[in-house]
Amino acid sequence: MPLKSLRQQQLDEKKKSETETLLEELRQKKKEVDLKELCGDDSVLYQVVSTAVLLNPEKLNKEGIKTHVEKAQMYEKSGDYLGAVVEYQVAGQLSLFYGNLEDTKKYFKKCAEIFPKRFKTLYVFFANRERAENVLKVAEEYYNRTKINQV
Repeated sequence: MPLKSLRQQQLDEKKKSETETLLEELRQKKKEVDLKELCGDDSVLYQVVSTAVLLNPEKLNKEGIKTHVEKAQMYEKSGDYLGAVVEYQVAGQLSLFYGNLEDTKKYFKKCAEIFPKRFKTLYVFFANRERAENVLKVAEEYYNRTKINQV
């Protein structure tokens, strides 16, 4: 059996990488479709869900909510408000993943205080218990359909 040339091996690796990237893009598109389907005709619910629901929580869950909150506080104290908002958002998303609506509301409130134009709708949505529970139902159904389990 002849050995593949180095150039052929490189081409094979590139093709494999491109295929994996394409598959990941298709998975992401499928997940977006699932979220839209779960929200029905409620465009505001979809807007909130698409921001609040983590599509791949296992990637961000390794550090835990507490670590993200501590990082957010550190960023906030140092004046890095973008870093703070990102970490508070992750903490809110992870709280939703675990079904903790009070913490979800608390962390999205912090986001809204720092960056009101982007997060006010989200916080107002979570401040209403009934609407927050709707988001939680959609999130739970999404995680059930995609087989993502709480770690």
